[in-house]
Amino acid sequence: MVGVPQLLLQFSYPQYSSSGPARAWVCCPLFKGIGYAMILTNSVIAVYYNVIIAWTLYYLANCFSVKLPWSNCDNTWNTGNCYTRTNEPTAVVRNTSSTAVYNMSGLKEPKFGTNGTTLSENGKTATEEFWTYNVLQLTDGVETMGHVRWQLLLCNLSVCILLFLCVFKGIKLSGKIVMIQVLTGSLGDINPHLFRSKVAWTSAAICLVTFVLGIPFCCQGGMYVLQLVDWYIASVALLLIVFLESSVLAWIYGSQRLSDDIAVMIGYRIPKLWQVFWRFVTPSCILVMWIMSLVNHRPVTYGGKSYPAWSVGVGWIIALVPLLPLVGNIILTLLKHDGNIKQRLQKSIQPLPDWSNNLRSNQYSGQNGEILLLE
Repeated sequence: MVGVPQLLLQFSYPQYSSSGPARAWVCCPLFKGIGYAMILTNSVIAVYYNVIIAWTLYYLANCFSVKLPWSNCDNTWNTGNCYTRTNEPTAVVRNTSSTAVYNMSGLKEPKFGTNGTTLSENGKTATEEFWTYNVLQLTDGVETMGHVRWQLLLCNLSVCILLFLCVFKGIKLSGKIVMIQVLTGSLGDINPHLFRSKVAWTSAAICLVTFVLGIPFCCQGGMYVLQLVDWYIASVALLLIVFLESSVLAWIYGSQRLSDDIAVMIGYRIPKLWQVFWRFVTPSCILVMWIMSLVNHRPVTYGGKSYPAWSVGVGWIIALVPLLPLVGNIILTLLKHDGNIKQRLQKSIQPLPDWSNNLRSNQYSGQNGEILLLE
């Protein structure tokens, strides 16, 4: 109801115009800021998703250990509250100082730590302690960033290098790689002479910038920063941008016109049902999800810890910054035209002359009125 219709919509109009988000919105110049908002949002997400993939590489490297470091409580980072879990009803926790047995059958029986004492409710599994005390080496809060975890930094660098090689060779293997390609293409739309003629250098620069911006996420307190950014960028800006994208294309540019554009590309008309989704179902569902996310929104937390007030303010700034190009472009576009407000609005929502002329010039109608493409 939402995913597939929105996916078709998001693929169709950039493909029809052969442009990225920065230029495809010449179909409705008043809302060209949506494209820039998409670029900003994807840029932020790309930075911290690199770090998430870096965590995966760190786990992958540790998989080659003789004994998996998260499978026991005998490591230097483990605390007295560490315990292990197995599939058997009774689990045995062993380390150099003691052996403790506790029941895992679902009954509320005491768990014993590595020092033989009964664990409190703060007891953590060996897997949890590996994540908290080894991978992240987590600090007490976002106020204390600690030092850079060089292991994670190297993993993050490896991710950026792999992404550059994939983009440079034109390999499209995952959404993460496509995201970098979209950013590269967007820069090419903004300044074709500067960026499109130097795709390799542009891709390298983007990967380098994402690596540098990802350094704070690789610090000991980086998880708090990642949680803060993801908490606000996803719940506020992202859904609103997607809602505006679907609504503007379906109601202002026109769902029928969009269907015609798709027919030009594929050689036949898609079912009318898609227009029903684009006009009513998809925008309504996205709007409901966005409103509910705002109603249920709570200040950011991690591991039960609340963030200080200043960091919550930073989170809202992060959420609202991607929307600034949208508002700014609407104001500038209206000021550029003459006439009263109604006349300016009418002029601002008309596609520009360079909108997909190359495709429409190659179409003609068949005997039954269907749109066909010239060979």
